[in-house]
Amino acid sequence: MFVEFIQARDIERKYEDDHRHLMNDPEFVRFIFASCTQQYLESSNFKDKSRQHVIYTLLMLGIKCRYGTDPDDLEKFHKYHRDINTERGTIKVLARETTTHCNCMNEAKDIAKTMDTDARCSGCKLVFLKATLKYCDGCQHARYHDSDCQRNHWFEHQFDCKGSIRAKAKEAKAKEH
Repeated sequence: MFVEFIQARDIERKYEDDHRHLMNDPEFVRFIFASCTQQYLESSNFKDKSRQHVIYTLLMLGIKCRYGTDPDDLEKFHKYHRDINTERGTIKVLARETTTHCNCMNEAKDIAKTMDTDARCSGCKLVFLKATLKYCDGCQHARYHDSDCQRNHWFEHQFDCKGSIRAKAKEAKAKEH
């Protein structure tokens, strides 16, 4: 599992290095969110499950491009990354990102207001009421439904958690100077 994690991270870094010019292009980022919105609307509110993974993957890229490079946007990056793990969160992110260009997500946004506020446990990946999940004490980004799940997920989470803590410390130090 660890080897696959490292391989996936290496592939992601290579993609980012090779396509930095696109990731910094606001038109490309707008295109990603517009494409996700079209896919979502054509999926009949995720009834077409085959599109759900495509939308999630593209949204991850869009969020990384828009919010993942500026240290001032890291909180938004983590929040939106967590939000797209549920349909309600996906709708809210799509509506937020497309509102200046069109109103095609307004109806879905109204529907989202009636949905339960759910979130996915970072460990077992099951959906729970958002209010019942507890944040990781270290990074304050990952959420868990109980301590056993958090302990079981630590092997995988520790790299992101420690990296997040280092980034926060570096950011705090930079603000001091």
